[in-house]
This record gives sequence, C-alpha cells and structure tokens, in this order.
Amino acid sequence: MVHFKTKNLLIIFLFCAFNLSAAPTAESIAKEITTITNAKALKRVPPKYPVEYAKQGAEGWVIVSYVVEPDGNTSNVLIERSSGRKRFEKEALRAIKDWKYNPALENGEPVQQCRNNVRLDFRMKKERAGVSRKFLSLYKKFVSALNEKDAERIEKLAPQMKSYKIFVANESFFKFTSMADYYEYKGDIEKQYSNLGLAVHSGVDAKFYRKLSDKTSKGDSEPQEAWSTKERNKAQQIRTVLHRKLMIELDKGSVSHALNTVNKLLAVSPTKEIGSIYQRQKESLDNFIASEHVLSTKATVNNNGIWQHQLLRSDFSFTEIQGKLDSVDVRCQNKRHVFSINEQTQWKIPENWKTCHLYVKGKEGTEFSLLELPRSLSNDTKVAAHKN
Repeated sequence: MVHFKTKNLLIIFLFCAFNLSAAPTAESIAKEITTITNAKALKRVPPKYPVEYAKQGAEGWVIVSYVVEPDGNTSNVLIERSSGRKRFEKEALRAIKDWKYNPALENGEPVQQCRNNVRLDFRMKKERAGVSRKFLSLYKKFVSALNEKDAERIEKLAPQMKSYKIFVANESFFKFTSMADYYEYKGDIEKQYSNLGLAVHSGVDAKFYRKLSDKTSKGDSEPQEAWSTKERNKAQQIRTVLHRKLMIELDKGSVSHALNTVNKLLAVSPTKEIGSIYQRQKESLDNFIASEHVLSTKATVNNNGIWQHQLLRSDFSFTEIQGKLDSVDVRCQNKRHVFSINEQTQWKIPENWKTCHLYVKGKEGTEFSLLELPRSLSNDTKVAAHKN
C-alpha cells in the first residue's frame, strides 16, 4: 500500500516533470494513444453443402484462418484443421473469400485485422445423435483389439479406421481418440498427439467451440453451474483428451501449446478444486516463460502443409530443419508479415505487435525446432525487426 506522504511526493514529482520545458504537449500525448476497433461482419456467406455429401448424409467440420483487409474483404484464407473431407475444406475456403466486413480501425484509419479464425460445421439439418452402425461395428472391434493388445487384429483394423470417412459428426471424436490410442500403442508420440488435437476439436460443435474459445482467452476457471447439461457432457468428453494432450506437451517441453491446453482445461474444469490444479500448472508455465530459458518446441508440418504456433516471445529462430520449409506467415492482431525461411532463420518481432501466431508453411512431414529466445540472447546485429 502507498502511504499518504509517499503518494503526495509522487504527485509532486509528476507535476514537476510535466512542467519541464521538454515535456510533451497534450497534442503529442494524444497522438501516441492508439485506439483499435475490431472488424465487424457485414456479410457471412454460409458454405455450400456438397450435393454428393448431402445425399450420403456425410458430416464434418473445418477451422479456417483469414485476414480482414482495410477494404473489408478477406484474404490469405487457410485451413487450420478439419475432420478430413477435402470437399468440405474447399467449400469453406470458397465461402469465406466472399465474406465482407467493416474493417478494423486504428485511430480512425482502416487497417488489416490479421488474426481471425472460425469453425464451420457441415451438419444435416436434423441433428443426429450417436454414430452409424458401420462405424460402431468397426470401432468396437478396434478398441477391443487395442485393449487385448492383439497385434494381428490391431494391424488389420487400424488402416480401416484411419481411412474411414466420417458420416455422422459424432464419429470424428471416437475415430481420432481410437487412433490416438493406436499410435500410443505403436510408440509414435507425434501421431498420437496429432490425433488427440483432432479429437479435441471433434468433441464440440461450432457453438460450443466459440464458447470454449471465449472462456479460454479470458482464463476463465469458474465452475460450470450455468452451463447446460449438454455442454457439461461435452466438456467432460474432451477433458480427458486435453489432459493426455497436456502430458505430452509438458514432456516435450512445448510451453506455448501446454499453456493453451491448460487454459482450455481451466475452461472445462467442473469445480474450483479441479481448476486450482490446472491454475498451479499455469502459474508454473507463466514463470518459465518469464525466465531466461530458451523455449524450444519440436514441430512437424501437417498434411495441409502448415504448422501453427502462438508466439510467447518476440525473438525466434528455426533450427534442425529436416525437410523443406518455405515461409513463415506471422499474424498478429493488426500486423502481418510473410518471411521466406530461405532468406534468414532468426527474427525479432516488434513488441507493439502484441500476441502473434505463426503459420509455418512447407512440405508435409518436415520436422524442425522453433526456438523462442529471451531478451538476454537477442543479438541485434543478426536479428532484423520488420514492420508493415
């Protein structure tokens, strides 16, 4: 607590400081204050349901990232994740390219809004609970073989499960969790982790995805008394998967991904007691991020040719590249820049760019490490600051 006398001295100091001849004027101070207004949707065209999929009753989902330009149009649309059907991805991309916005404003002037993502669900009008008989039969056989560690049956059924095309949306969650179990059995941590990530997204619909994203961004750890029974069931369904995902991230030292997963676990924790466990883990991660340790994250480019990551620091580099990386698309709230990785491998993003996401593009399966550097290791002679 600041005592009265100390507070008076502070007020006197500020008064004297702002009356010096070199002090900034009210006009110059006002110019330094930045006001950001987010883009607002004017027209959102729903994606078309592919006719052949509709006839089959096939369902799915797609998560898309895009930029809103100063003229209100969208650009640089890319697929972050999907349930796997390429026609759904194609229609999602086509729809978002036709979306229109009132652009974001910075001090009254239109600017890019570079970090936007949305989940689009392709579902039949009549909600279908459960899964198809065909999937249920395959799933039961596969899970039974895994539980019994029957190698012959496992290797026979795994390709069938992997290639199975989702029809009922609920099948996605069970497909990806069972494939995660399979890759855990095989000792393939990367593929286990990838399928756990897909399972998390498959365990929710677009509405709950938005709600979970809102709660995650706010660090909300309040219990779920206000949630509907359906929402609590969904939260319980993905909580176990999130916990498994977190264990892998902590073991790999993937701090950024672990922090994101912990925030999701806080959002789906049913009680304050359970939430407190993840809150302590979050505090531990926050302390590590604030330390002088280098944050190292091992990465693999996915089958869409990208790898995404939320930056925790402004200085980063790529090492141990095994394969081909083409570019890194840095998307912050109102700043964006695309770098060729062939030109340099180390960057310093200006601090005022705030929270930034990386979209690393390259050949599917390319492995590399992302290093996020503390300020003490920043080398200004080698690291370039880039601005739009």
